[in-house]
Amino acid sequence: GYAEPSIYNSEWLNFYLDFGINVVLWNYRGYGSSTGLPSPTNNRNDAELDFNGLDQEHQYVAGRRPIKIGAHGISVGGLAATHLARIGAVDFLMTDRTFSDLLNFPK
Repeated sequence: GYAEPSIYNSEWLNFYLDFGINVVLWNYRGYGSSTGLPSPTNNRNDAELDFNGLDQEHQYVAGRRPIKIGAHGISVGGLAATHLARIGAVDFLMTDRTFSDLLNFPK
């Protein structure tokens, strides 16, 4: 969905910011000014691209990333967040009201 509503429904955003944690939000494909269509596969791929962009911004020392990176997925965003955790890309994972399996949802 849209990243912009986080400004108005900001309890998680404020939680992280209050602890000095930087936050990156993005829109799914087709939302905001972006093009394309969201899908489970596209959302996972986009999360990896976003993570890789963040990860490349930091210089590793002795093979270790100098910062911790986490993923917080709400609703459908849980698919992208759990994907990042599954591939070992993030240091912590938080999911909130997400789906266990979209393929088994009634049509």
